[in-house]
Amino acid sequence: MPTDAPHAVDLARLAVPQLYFALLRRRFSGTLLVPQPDPAGMRSIVFRGGMPVWTTWVSDRDVLGPLLVEQGVLSASVLGEALGEMARTGRKLGRVLVEAGHLPPERLYVALRDQLRRKLLRTFLVTEGQATLTAEVDLPDDGASLLPLNVLDLVRRGVVECMPISAVRRLVEGPDDRPRTLHAAFAKYAPHFGWSADDRPILEALAKGTTAAGLADAFGERGVRVLAALAACAMVVVVGAKDALPPGTPLRLEGGPSERAAAKRTVAVSSGPAKRTPTTQAAEGSAPRPPAPPQQAKVGPPKRPAAPSSARPAGQAPSRPPGSSKPAPDASGGSAAGEDFEARLARYEALIEGGAHAFELLGVPLDAKRKDIRAAWAELSKEFHPDALASRGLGHLKERVANVFAALSEANLLLSDKEKRKELAAAVEAGVATPGGPDPTAMARAAVEAEMLAKEGDKLLGAGRFGEAAEKFAAALERTPDDPDLLGAHAYASYRAGPADVARRAEAIATLEQISAGHPKVRRPPYFAGLLHLENHAEDLALAAFERALAADPNFVDAERQARAIRLRRKARAPSPPPEDEGGGIFGRFRRRK
Repeated sequence: MPTDAPHAVDLARLAVPQLYFALLRRRFSGTLLVPQPDPAGMRSIVFRGGMPVWTTWVSDRDVLGPLLVEQGVLSASVLGEALGEMARTGRKLGRVLVEAGHLPPERLYVALRDQLRRKLLRTFLVTEGQATLTAEVDLPDDGASLLPLNVLDLVRRGVVECMPISAVRRLVEGPDDRPRTLHAAFAKYAPHFGWSADDRPILEALAKGTTAAGLADAFGERGVRVLAALAACAMVVVVGAKDALPPGTPLRLEGGPSERAAAKRTVAVSSGPAKRTPTTQAAEGSAPRPPAPPQQAKVGPPKRPAAPSSARPAGQAPSRPPGSSKPAPDASGGSAAGEDFEARLARYEALIEGGAHAFELLGVPLDAKRKDIRAAWAELSKEFHPDALASRGLGHLKERVANVFAALSEANLLLSDKEKRKELAAAVEAGVATPGGPDPTAMARAAVEAEMLAKEGDKLLGAGRFGEAAEKFAAALERTPDDPDLLGAHAYASYRAGPADVARRAEAIATLEQISAGHPKVRRPPYFAGLLHLENHAEDLALAAFERALAADPNFVDAERQARAIRLRRKARAPSPPPEDEGGGIFGRFRRRK
């Protein structure tokens, strides 16, 4: 789907849940215009990285104030006072509540996300008409802080709870009535759907293989709806397909996105003004924004939301992203106390999108010393390291967090170099946001993506799936083309994936030896070369290669094991020394027997 010009979508052919999933897969950033029947008009849904963050959908039943009361965040009396202030001043309800201290900004954004979900569930009632995709983005002033919505959970809710049954059946009916089962990817993404305990029997039946009619007979309409939600997200395949879920795979349905948990982390019901909490931007109020009239989209990337730091004088670095306090890990190892992690993540994404420099990203002043930078990096890396998310119930954010972590890592590397730090500080003081040269954020993001792909390749290599491993290493090399370790891994996996003939092996060895010679401190190319030398029964060359790998990394256990095995084989083959001459004759033989 092109995003640089308006693109029409027939909702009778591509249903709303299928469209949402397609935009998620493509990480679409832009606006989807959908027809609303009542009140009639085109409504905007703004996407960021494939996830909705804002909509102009009109719904009197999904107003912010009553939603906050329903969730126990506000009392009715406090809401009444805030609505009176809103009427007197014309300010948005969210801003009134935050500035009066009734609501922390982070909790407001969680409520706005809940409101967004409720509104978008009503879009599942739209089963015909034309939608339009465009790169144009029109967000409220605080759009950079809006929290994204979990699309898989939205699709499940929309199809199971809202979509007309006739449209649901169209998602699962077709000429092919063969039994279907779950896609292998379901094992990874199952928790993100937010399944209930009632859905487990349906999913278990589907894992064994069944038809839509079989699910309808066993579980009624809900069985068909669950199947349709999965089908809309490409999680269903024909039984026997190579990408089907392996039989006996346990279904882990818990531990997905923490949206519902976040929504429950509400402040106590307020009966009067609390401690005043400042906010830097206006928050969305109870009344939805009027829909923007359809217009010709401009060719080019989506408009960037204004960076929260845009009002900062040149040369002044904030101590933290605007609106955030200094992070203090809570008892669960989570993000800053009193602040929703996703809100902090969104703010960092906005800083990066807005071209923030390294001092801004780490939250240190322009005259920061090395110890200040080290302390800031230690704090941020602990909070935003992608591998630490699963234990905090935030695994669904890994891809977004990886991008932020990459930018923070690059900022730390840049500021750790004294000369580069002075150069950047001078550039900022001169009013230049970033010095010329390659985009460091893009470079860092590419490096992190390459590392993740390389890890996947290593796992496949260890499992003997050499062709798939070679593809992963090739994809990683597209992001970091000159990485010698990846070059070596790709050469070795590519050889293993094909026929083991002498000519191909010689070519692979030559490539590995060339990489090793040019990068003597990289350990794997010589190690892989040693393994191939062993296939040629060239133990001397293999031992030399393993010793080069150990010179690059003395703790390289696999290389040490291979080298030791060669030495032991050599020792076992060595001829035994002749026995010491103890004299001849009968007396000599007698002494030897003693």
